[in-house]
Amino acid sequence: MNFAINYSPTAAELVRSGDISLDLFKCPARPELIEEVQAEFPLYVHFPLRVGLGHGDATDKSGHPPDWSQIEALLRQTGTSFVNVHLNQETENFPRIPATTSDPGHIEFLTECALRDLQPLVERYGAERVIVENVSFWPGETLAPVVQPNLIRQVVEETGCGFLLDVSHARIAAHALEVEAWDYIQALPLNRTGEIHITGLQTADTPVLSKLRTGGLAEADIAQLAGQKIGHVPLTDQDWSFFAEVMALVRRGECGRPQVVTFEFGGSGSRWAALMDREALARQAPRLYALVKAEDRV
Repeated sequence: MNFAINYSPTAAELVRSGDISLDLFKCPARPELIEEVQAEFPLYVHFPLRVGLGHGDATDKSGHPPDWSQIEALLRQTGTSFVNVHLNQETENFPRIPATTSDPGHIEFLTECALRDLQPLVERYGAERVIVENVSFWPGETLAPVVQPNLIRQVVEETGCGFLLDVSHARIAAHALEVEAWDYIQALPLNRTGEIHITGLQTADTPVLSKLRTGGLAEADIAQLAGQKIGHVPLTDQDWSFFAEVMALVRRGECGRPQVVTFEFGGSGSRWAALMDREALARQAPRLYALVKAEDRV
């Protein structure tokens, strides 16, 4: 397995100095940034694609058609293995469906929307190259069915796509659904896991919000995050224990064949960049690297 970290200038400096090691950086689909990073480091691209609206294809974060020619170019340029998509359905896109619905008709409809959007990607790239990520949960904005393991599993299994396990997203969703996080994760389509994301979890309290505000996050977003669990922060002891259990699943062959495990700490030009902690990254990245690489030796 490869070990990756969100690209940031801080992470790049630590790699240059030899303080941390990685196999590649995870970069957003920004051609100018990719060209800059690729001149010095190996990388893969994480695309801002979403499925679930029922438009009959993936969209960008704003719900508009993606620039497929640019995506094709970036795949060729970087050798990125997967076309990742975020399985996401929000209340604003489905105003007639209650956010907490458990109506079987609603769930069937939302599942059909996701399947309809994924089919063109499967035809375009092949199911083996498409990977579906579980999303986080925002109260009042995320439709509860889209974070239910049954819906996620049905979408992945019916399309034959791979699964991108975002551990922090799963823990946040489990908390919102009032179920045990470990039970939630084990109900996901783990056998199809091709990639894993890991971060710490932290409550967005006043100090965290102050950092985000200093980083330029809009006040509307600040208000949304206040008091919520967020990722993209250093790991606590509880986070380490949880991630160790996930890697134990990988070691036992119960979590697919992930090609890469990514520490999603910091970033470049994202809302989370302001949370970067150089000392924490320098301390935690080597420990994560060792844990991931230890699985390769089993």
